[in-house]
Amino acid sequence: MSFITRLLCMALAVLPGYFLGYRTILEHDPYQAELSFVSGADSFALLAQNQPEDRALVGASVTARNEYFALEVGLRGEFGDDTQIVAMGASLRVNF
Repeated sequence: MSFITRLLCMALAVLPGYFLGYRTILEHDPYQAELSFVSGADSFALLAQNQPEDRALVGASVTARNEYFALEVGLRGEFGDDTQIVAMGASLRVNF
């Protein structure tokens, strides 16, 4: 039996994970910054949102682990009136 096969067969636990949340901003001071490049080109302005929106936060993940490694795959989302952000990620942790 190869090392990889033995590693995967050792007490593998599969764990689901999830979260649900809500993000709101109670007080907001919009900012503005004037910027330019070192080359001296024309400057430009960065403006904050006038009224940031509230968002619902949702996420789910699955983790497979044993005493030697953990592999996690997850999906996260933020949803508001004018915003929809969806992200997926994976991580691998190895213990020596």
